[in-house]
Amino acid sequence: QTDMDRLTFLLEAEAELALFGDEQLSAQAADEQRRYVTNYIGSKQKLIDFIWENTPDDARAVADLFSGSSVVGFMFKQKGKAVTANDKLRYCYHIARAIIENPGETITDDEIAALLADNPQAGDFVRKHFAGIYFSEGVHGIIDSIRANIDKLPADGFKRDIALFALGKSCITGKGGFGHFGTTIPHGDRQDSPERFKQRFADNVHTINSLAFDNGQPCRAACADIMDVGPQVKADLAYFDPPYATHFSQTNYERSYHFIEGLMTYWDGKEIIEGTKTKIYRIEKSGMTKTNAANFFRDFLGACVHIRNWIISYRDQAYPTENEVKRIIADLGRDVSLKSKDHHYQISAK
Repeated sequence: QTDMDRLTFLLEAEAELALFGDEQLSAQAADEQRRYVTNYIGSKQKLIDFIWENTPDDARAVADLFSGSSVVGFMFKQKGKAVTANDKLRYCYHIARAIIENPGETITDDEIAALLADNPQAGDFVRKHFAGIYFSEGVHGIIDSIRANIDKLPADGFKRDIALFALGKSCITGKGGFGHFGTTIPHGDRQDSPERFKQRFADNVHTINSLAFDNGQPCRAACADIMDVGPQVKADLAYFDPPYATHFSQTNYERSYHFIEGLMTYWDGKEIIEGTKTKIYRIEKSGMTKTNAANFFRDFLGACVHIRNWIISYRDQAYPTENEVKRIIADLGRDVSLKSKDHHYQISAK
């Protein structure tokens, strides 16, 4: 009858639930606890509510075709949608395998201990090629060892994807880094150590474990160029978060994450370019530029004309321009509306 009565009821109900539990409410609480936090460049983590608000009510199957960190695809999975997550980068593919396609498989504490165990048979690629950069002394060998231990996990299933995701995430958040590998200039005074790196890896595995669940819908991950996978996708909504060229730079995520991308295959078939400060491997000269931006949009949207609805995350001060995007969409026979939200991207933790 009063606010105080209501408050008393809520407090008592919370206490009883804590004591006795309730399966349905526990499941709901578990879903609410699946908070996926990412530090991937350009992540739409802070925009997922805005994206969801503008999602068609009748969309049941969603294709996230530049999945990146999979933060948007994961949101759609939590909303009960069938999700296809695609990205041509291997690291992004393992992320999508671990939290989109994975119906609930996790890594045990014993398996985490085995992944962190010393491995005398491990390779020395990281120690040899990246000595003195990106990580504190002693961490390079830990990365070599964990990566070798990951190869002992079963090739089928999702444990290997979880471990690779956790290892990549642990490297991205290493000492003094910018969250990417486009520079070796350190910033900040946060110290790292082999033990701290190991603990971060274990914590990341536990976090990713908590994101693995079955939403009752068919979900899958793909690792392909959008021009190849787009025409094959069966969905009633396509979400596009393509790379953009800005007034200041062109976008090439493989260059920004070359260390992580190389680590996924332990640089198999990749040639480190000698003399480069960042120790980058040879990457095909591609990426979004002012010159090719409009044609790129026209091509990937044209490959997905069979998908009824599109949501495109667009950023201002970029190419193609807003009017060019609208014109491309109109030429493909679609109506287009623009919804705006103020959002400021920061490339580093600061």
